[in-house]
Amino acid sequence: MEEEPKILIIEDEPLFARLCRDFLEKKGFSASVAVDGAEGLEKFKKERPDLVILDILLPKVSGHEVLQRIRENPDPKLAKTPVIVLTNLSQEEAKERLKKLGADCYLVKTAITTDDLLVKVKEFLGK
Repeated sequence: MEEEPKILIIEDEPLFARLCRDFLEKKGFSASVAVDGAEGLEKFKKERPDLVILDILLPKVSGHEVLQRIRENPDPKLAKTPVIVLTNLSQEEAKERLKKLGADCYLVKTAITTDDLLVKVKEFLGK
């Protein structure tokens, strides 16, 4: 049997993180949550997820720094892990900066549905 793709959700808003995780698990993915950037980086190294859903405004380590550290990972496979930024920052400058840092996709929380998120997740996981 094929293993479920692993998704790491790095999100400091507990309700949103739980909703996201539960939704993705119902759709056949294995999902875990980190509540701040530091925990996110630890789980990223340990779990080696197939995809990361990343908030930007995080305690301890910012989403920008998390993204940068993922892209600088010495393991080339991990450094190429798709990262979907899911944030409420909608300014163009924020979007451009994240694209330069290596974000694969930029979604604004208030402007998407769970189905929109699912489409992107499947797109990056080749499903």
